[in-house]
Amino acid sequence: MATATQLDQPIPERHILDQPIRFRCGELVLSHGVKALIRQHRLDPKPHFLSHLSGNWGDAAIEQWAANERALIDGGQLSSSYQVTPKITLSIRTEPDRSLTTITLEGEG
Repeated sequence: MATATQLDQPIPERHILDQPIRFRCGELVLSHGVKALIRQHRLDPKPHFLSHLSGNWGDAAIEQWAANERALIDGGQLSSSYQVTPKITLSIRTEPDRSLTTITLEGEG
């Protein structure tokens, strides 16, 4: 049986971080939940943020990957999802005008 400590351990990184940045992100905003996990040393969102900027949409559904690729051309919203631990999933969204990128915990408003 897994302990709470084991459940909070990061899943090995699956994203390639040496890819070029594909779009500008504008202002970066972190939710209260993300900030709290950073303060507790339970989360480093930077690798996932860099994956998002490189067009690696993480654990998003295939339909979202296709929508994001269209949005890079047509100017729509970009959304990605990254399961960081079994209990922590990050959602990253960049606005259609590329003025703002928000990082939240899944389910957080």
